[in-house]
Amino acid sequence: MMKNTQSSFNRFSFWALSLVLLLALSACGKGCGKEESPQAPEEAASANKEQNTSILKAMPDGKNILLSVDWKEFSGSPLGIKFQESAPPELKSYLQKVERLTLGIGGPSIEKDPDDILGIAHTSIEEDKFLSEMQDEAQKTGGELAQSEYQGVKIYQGRNAGRDDFFISFIDGKVLMGLKKSVEKAIDLHQGKGKSIETNETLMAKYHSIDTGKTLWLVASFPEEPAAEAAEADMMEMTPGVGEMDVVADLSQGAQVNAGLNFKDAEKAKELEGMVTMYKSLFGASNPKLATILNKLEVKVQDKRADLKLSLNEEELKGLL
Repeated sequence: MMKNTQSSFNRFSFWALSLVLLLALSACGKGCGKEESPQAPEEAASANKEQNTSILKAMPDGKNILLSVDWKEFSGSPLGIKFQESAPPELKSYLQKVERLTLGIGGPSIEKDPDDILGIAHTSIEEDKFLSEMQDEAQKTGGELAQSEYQGVKIYQGRNAGRDDFFISFIDGKVLMGLKKSVEKAIDLHQGKGKSIETNETLMAKYHSIDTGKTLWLVASFPEEPAAEAAEADMMEMTPGVGEMDVVADLSQGAQVNAGLNFKDAEKAKELEGMVTMYKSLFGASNPKLATILNKLEVKVQDKRADLKLSLNEEELKGLL
């Protein structure tokens, strides 16, 4: 049990690291882009829709998890403010240039390492200045910014982040980042080769069923697990038995999170409901912050579908940070 719990923690750490890398590498330093005037609500909604459409056309197929964050809105939320307060000084000015962050992931579940991962960042950056700063930062840490070319497009590899499998490229005002094969597939798609994620009918049906105008949204569909792997799944893993997932979070005021899990059988859906009840009993008294979340979490199960709702006001959210 301890081994499985540690394994789950390591996989969680991987995804946390991926998100941090996405934040750091997609942003740009002071002076790398033009300052923008605040948008009116209707202009922001239009820009949001345009960005989401652009994401789908630029994201190659082969992904079964799609996560997108409206960084401008997130940065003004209590959670975003806390994140920026704890960010390194050199990163704070970078984050001001980020508009939207999106991850496309190909893998059997959220807990397991991905086979394919691509990040797309909408930013107001100038490529030359961005690369110059990356080179300077790499040299400060004894690293280097390696460069190669694929289909006439330059791909950069930063070797100062403790790993050498993270690659970056620039297309149409977007920063592409991820595994080399993932970046290359995005370049192919830009040049008219291959298919976009829009051809994934299951994922697109989920996408069109949710409110993608919120701060964060996620849609996912998972393949059938081999029986042996399903049997080894531990209680810390949330997605075994889940066929599809959708999450929408409004973080503009507090945290309003709605998640839907479509299980492959009704028994698994009921197990989730029981697991939440068990967590409330086991950890509610010993961990006040966790107790706040669990007590605010509503779970409704109908057949194979489990709907989770978490509603925290701004003061409750701040108390958790």
